[in-house]
Amino acid sequence: MFEAFNELVINHMMTSKEEWDFVNSLKFDEQLEYEEAYFIKMNYISMLKKYEHVIESQEARSELENKFRLSNNAGILLSHADELYTQCRFKECLEVTTKLLELDMYNQACLPIHIVCLHELREKNKLLLFAHEHFVEHPLTWFSVGCYNFLIDQNDEARRYFTKAFTMDSHCGPAWLGFGL
Repeated sequence: MFEAFNELVINHMMTSKEEWDFVNSLKFDEQLEYEEAYFIKMNYISMLKKYEHVIESQEARSELENKFRLSNNAGILLSHADELYTQCRFKECLEVTTKLLELDMYNQACLPIHIVCLHELREKNKLLLFAHEHFVEHPLTWFSVGCYNFLIDQNDEARRYFTKAFTMDSHCGPAWLGFGL
């Protein structure tokens, strides 16, 4: 069930309310011991959108980091980065995504947040270097090249690269957003 829920969340197929309603409808405590149920519920909550229920999301992440000692877990770092990104705390977010990418440089869920933080912080050299370090077969590489071109005011070039990214993967949401700029 986790894999299905993860796909729904990362592909933004549910609204924030639907995500919370779904997690709250699950009967973790009827199927697991208390500690296991609590752990799994905190994991699910840490994955949810951070626009609403900010306190609950922070508490879940804190429990996972402290009680369960998962502060260097990729999922927990991603949750923290997502929270910081949602709050427009791009510098702090970039620090977290950088740490996560040091652990797993191909973390697909982290890459768009990392790229956008580089763009928001106007880190054009780092953005260009990032684009050159990744596979040309991956749409997020082309998304990062598009962000670089957008940052240096080469808007036509940026759109070409955003188009290339969503042509490679029609579900590449960041590229669609970039193309709309």
